[in-house]
Amino acid sequence: MSLELQLSQLPTFYNRVDIIQQTAEQTIKDFDVFDYQITFSETEKTAYEELFDQILPLIGNLVINDYKKLMNILYRIDVNEDLIDQKLSTSNPTQFAEIITELVLERELKKVVIRNYYKNQQNET
Repeated sequence: MSLELQLSQLPTFYNRVDIIQQTAEQTIKDFDVFDYQITFSETEKTAYEELFDQILPLIGNLVINDYKKLMNILYRIDVNEDLIDQKLSTSNPTQFAEIITELVLERELKKVVIRNYYKNQQNET
């Protein structure tokens, strides 16, 4: 399966505990740089929701209290600014934290899918 096809099917990975576990590890690593603690219990049915529910209040707090730090986190995670602008222009401004949280988790998931794709490509050669 090509990388482009895998990335176009990101929602299919939301229920794969192994992929969400790796996404959690990546998210924990990226937020730890900024002294934010994220934990993950590996509960299969709520894996994505668990991460979302932990990150949402952090993002909400940063939006209100430390926008510069939020931008630093988004830069570190490599969330595309144009994508942020695009999503925000078509959404309700009161959902800003939810939108950013979704984009953060989507980017972290993409990192994992890309890493796994290239790891599998190396193993096949």
